[in-house]
Amino acid sequence: MSYLIKIAISSLVIVAASEIAKKSSLFGAIVIAVPITSILAMIFLYYDTRDMAKVSDFAAAVPVAVLPSFLFFFAFIGLAKYEVGFVVALAVSTAMMLALYGIYMYFAG
Repeated sequence: MSYLIKIAISSLVIVAASEIAKKSSLFGAIVIAVPITSILAMIFLYYDTRDMAKVSDFAAAVPVAVLPSFLFFFAFIGLAKYEVGFVVALAVSTAMMLALYGIYMYFAG
C-alpha cells in the first residue's frame, strides 16, 4: 500500500480525534482509546504481506506493549495537577514512558 495513502489515513484519524476532543474530551478520548491505530496497522500489515501469522503476532504483542503507555498518562495527569506547564508535563511524562519502554524492551527482547 502506498505510504502516502497510509499517511493520509493515519493523519485523518489523529486530526478527527483532536477536533472531536475540542467539543467533548470524553468522546475524543474514546475515539483515541479504541484501537484504531492498531486496527489500521493490522490492515496495512496484512495488505502488504498477506501473512496472517505476522498480523497475529503483532496483535498479540500490542496489549503487553501498551502497558508502559499508561505511565505517560498517569504522570501527565499528576504533573498537570501541580500546574508545571504543558511542555514540562509532556516532556517529563514522555521521558518516563520511554524509560519504562526501554526497561520493557530490555527484559522482553
